[in-house]
Amino acid sequence: MDTTILIDVLKDEFRPYQEKLYEALAHREQLVSPAVVFGELLPQFKGNEKQAAEFLSDHRIAIEPLDIASVSSASRGCLN
Repeated sequence: MDTTILIDVLKDEFRPYQEKLYEALAHREQLVSPAVVFGELLPQFKGNEKQAAEFLSDHRIAIEPLDIASVSSASRGCLN
């Protein structure tokens, strides 16, 4: 999950991205974002970590560490 999509949801902008997120939620998918997304979202919550965490939890988004194996796997997926 990309930070831009989450900010679009928060600011109610760019509906196509919002629809993708809500479609995934409707399919009960668990979404994953790298930890950097949490930091990028904090300004939207004025630094309130609890509110940011609740937003992510409400949208079934898990924050995971981003390591080289994960980046490599994602890159291979883009090549297909």
